[in-house]
Amino acid sequence: VRVAVIRSGFDGGNERHANSTQYLYALEGTGETHVKTGDGWRVDKYGQGSSLEDRFHVVPEGIWHKSAAPGKTDWTVIAFH
Repeated sequence: VRVAVIRSGFDGGNERHANSTQYLYALEGTGETHVKTGDGWRVDKYGQGSSLEDRFHVVPEGIWHKSAAPGKTDWTVIAFH
């Protein structure tokens, strides 16, 4: 488990977890995870609401992805595998 603060405007590098599913929970702020699909990159935005579904994101094992805080505020997330 790790708590990370992603700075506003930060666009992290691509990563892939070959043998684990990654779970992300937005504690504060909003962000997006770019997920590689067969059709290109899909952008999943979350952290905008108060329900669990609005704040939680799952990246299946072996999928290329990267997280970003595109807005003007930092984004705090808990990430675990």
